[in-house]
Amino acid sequence: MTIPSFSRSHLHEFLAQLWKSPDTKVDVHEGNVRNLVRDLRVGSVDVVLTDRMVTAGAPMLGSDRLFSREMVAVASPTWSKDRRHFPHSLDKRPFINVTAHSGFREEIDMFFHSQGVSPKTCGEVDDLLSLQYAAECGRFFTILPKPVARTSVREGKLIILGDVGAITSDMLAVTRKGGFTPRAVFDAVQHFREKEREREAGKRSRSGG
Repeated sequence: MTIPSFSRSHLHEFLAQLWKSPDTKVDVHEGNVRNLVRDLRVGSVDVVLTDRMVTAGAPMLGSDRLFSREMVAVASPTWSKDRRHFPHSLDKRPFINVTAHSGFREEIDMFFHSQGVSPKTCGEVDDLLSLQYAAECGRFFTILPKPVARTSVREGKLIILGDVGAITSDMLAVTRKGGFTPRAVFDAVQHFREKEREREAGKRSRSGG
């Protein structure tokens, strides 16, 4: 199994499903998505977990969405005044962004552009913990999946400044078509597909849709 760095926070959830199969041997590798997909195509790995759509070799590959999480702008509690006029309060404010390799970098840029907001980008990283720590230090704000920020918000290390439109953090499982996917991987993917369907049905029910 291979996984790019930004999806690391969900790795333990996927592994927990794989290890339910007593005969499963799991090797985890990290790296560039393009290289990981190349290894997948030639059969060196069985699944790639990524936060962006894969187009290279698409006819022989299939993608399943495992998670979809709302994104929020966060910062330390010292930024509390910036919630009042969010997102315009973030204009020229120091910001740690994801890199251009992230699946939703373009959406983040479009969100700020549509609001006429130009944060001062002070760094770029695709590691969730690094983004979280950068915000907790008090100098920067950043954007995180809401579930990732929840613990730091509960502990008083972060506050949510506001929602960032319809941007979501998706995690996709990319596998080979044609029956080449091991049963344990197939079962894990199906498990999370079902969980995602249940979550979406719950959201529609709560919204009355």
